[in-house]
Amino acid sequence: GRVVCGMVADACFPVGFGFTMHLAAGTPFAVAVFTMRTVQGLAASSASVASFELAARAFPDYLATALGIMEMFTAAGICIGPALGGALYDAGGYQLPFIVLGAVTLAQLPLLLCLLPSDASQEASSQQAVPASKLLRNVGVVIDLTANFLGMSLFACLEPTLSPRFKAVYKVSPSVVGGLFALLAGVYGIMSALSGAVADRVGNKIVMVVGLCSLGGVACQLLGPGPIIADAVRDVSGELWWGCMALGLLGATAGASFVPIMSDLLDSYPAAPHENVNGPASALMSASFYAGSVAGPSIGAVMVQKLGFEATFGIIGWTVFGWGLVILAYAIYHRNLCKSAACCCGGGGRVGANAAAAAAATAAAVSAVPVEEGGKGSLGARSLARAISITSLSVPADSQAPLLGA
Repeated sequence: GRVVCGMVADACFPVGFGFTMHLAAGTPFAVAVFTMRTVQGLAASSASVASFELAARAFPDYLATALGIMEMFTAAGICIGPALGGALYDAGGYQLPFIVLGAVTLAQLPLLLCLLPSDASQEASSQQAVPASKLLRNVGVVIDLTANFLGMSLFACLEPTLSPRFKAVYKVSPSVVGGLFALLAGVYGIMSALSGAVADRVGNKIVMVVGLCSLGGVACQLLGPGPIIADAVRDVSGELWWGCMALGLLGATAGASFVPIMSDLLDSYPAAPHENVNGPASALMSASFYAGSVAGPSIGAVMVQKLGFEATFGIIGWTVFGWGLVILAYAIYHRNLCKSAACCCGGGGRVGANAAAAAAATAAAVSAVPVEEGGKGSLGARSLARAISITSLSVPADSQAPLLGA
């Protein structure tokens, strides 16, 4: 329901925007525009939160892959939207882009109603929503939300600062700057899909650590360039290919950094069967995302004015790099860096939980085996079950010992 209502409002208000040209200039125009944008923002946030919740319900074991594909289409829209909007504006004036956008959004509703799972609302109503305050008491959840906030702050900081920087350093036109932003979005979209698939196989945290450390310690330092490497690359950092390389690397590492966060957040909170954590987790993710989108431009613009572009992105980059190390330390402490049992820090997350549940089921089945003479039958069955479960589940034997018993 929230997805449908959000999309209906998100379709109607752009059409209304197209007719604001007929309002009188001044207060009537300003009030109408601000009102429609406010309501449209509420509708879009509602649809966004609901879409994340539906993805978590539909793809619990492949959530990072699903979110990566969603981000890929988001990036495709960012790349295509400006060019398509400009073409529509040239063809039909101010109103046409808004009318086409609203019509295309409304045209998706029948397909959406057919594809949405009919039992999603029933399943959600049978569960009790976990309070956001309870989620925020979980250290792993707070770490993931902070990573999401820092990442969005970084990207939002690029919006008001990157265009003047590239025009001044590379002497390029506004259309070229638009193409560079499209490059950033395109690489981000491709890497989002790949990173999601990798995270579902090897683990969310290890992909996040590699992505955040590369984003902050490499991509941001090259983009500045940061004070540490500024003198060494001064001769080449003024070339356009250097800026393209830095933006491409920024998009690639951002995809690895942010796509696994939602899946890792759900892994961090061990929800009971009667608890609904998908909705509150999606809401907190959206809240941290939009908080970063507000903080990034305001704080980043002030920092660029006071410290300069190079120092600003050097500081932001090392902050992101440091948070990647925080996630690494937390993962090592809780032994859930990756999903591989061969890894010294593996076995955590939903894979580890599924393995424990399977081991418990094995123990329950074995306990029902009748005891033969002298208990030898029972002892043999328990030993055989222990060997089978340890081999098939691929988890350390010592983690199953408390479940399987002596």
